[in-house]
Amino acid sequence: MIEEEYIYQSVSVHLRERDMLDEKDFESLAAAPDIQGVYSILSDRGWAAAGLSVSAADADRLLIVQENMTWMFIEDLLGDLRPLDTLRCGNDYHNLKAAIKIVYSEDEMDTRSFFAIGSLDTVKVFEAAKNHDFSGLPPEMAQAGQEAYETLAHTGNGQLSDMILDNAALVAIDKAGKETKSGLLKEYARLTVDGANIKAAVRCCKMGKQSDFIELAIAPAGTLDTQSLIKAAAKDLESIYDYLSYTEYSGAVAALRQGVASFERWCDDLMIDTIRPFKNEFYTIDPIAAYIIASMAEIRAVKLILAAKINALDMDMVTERLCEPYV
Repeated sequence: MIEEEYIYQSVSVHLRERDMLDEKDFESLAAAPDIQGVYSILSDRGWAAAGLSVSAADADRLLIVQENMTWMFIEDLLGDLRPLDTLRCGNDYHNLKAAIKIVYSEDEMDTRSFFAIGSLDTVKVFEAAKNHDFSGLPPEMAQAGQEAYETLAHTGNGQLSDMILDNAALVAIDKAGKETKSGLLKEYARLTVDGANIKAAVRCCKMGKQSDFIELAIAPAGTLDTQSLIKAAAKDLESIYDYLSYTEYSGAVAALRQGVASFERWCDDLMIDTIRPFKNEFYTIDPIAAYIIASMAEIRAVKLILAAKINALDMDMVTERLCEPYV
């Protein structure tokens, strides 16, 4: 697509941004008496939330539907989604993870468990898991899928199987970020991968894991020195904080001291602050990518609220975790 053609798409996205949830919307969602109240508000704001039950499964499907709707809007707008592969490749690994779990549980394929917009057809991904033959997938994905499936089949360890695919997804995002010409997508990949590795290091440290396990949990990708991060995580939290204090993520240390939830909000706020300046561009893919990233952050925020309503959690604690709205 030539630069001039992005003008129409950028304007269309900016118009769509008017439908995004703002601060008052999130206040209303948090104040809703129950999950049905949340569904009612979301339905009024254009989400496909009417007629849903209070089950966690319905809530999860709502979020997938919303993400699919966002991507379908972008697909109709652009036609060719390949310039956004940095954002899409993670969906492929989510779909592969879902497919392996469905096959392992001997359930039927449920399309509501899959993201519609990835770089690979969801049926192809499911058939690979069903037939235990991943050779038709891209090489890196095929290797990760085979390893994840065999791990789950032979050990029943779903956590380890998920970890294999999650790390492979981060490697794919890192690779796509380095190959893209988009400045925004390069930043997205960097922040996504580094943030995930930091969180994994802290989680492993708190669980008292040894270096061999930590090496499996931290993806060999991103801009951090992963070997230094692994060594620090094998010692104690202060060693992690000390390492990070000498990196561009020194600002994360204060948030980490408050807890993982505070760190996750710090990451989300940093991402929103990073992508917001690209909103004013009109001649590149960047404002379109910014809208998608902001929409995914919005979905994660709604997910927190839904989980709180389902599990009767303290909403004050939840609202403290919500990132700054994009609009």
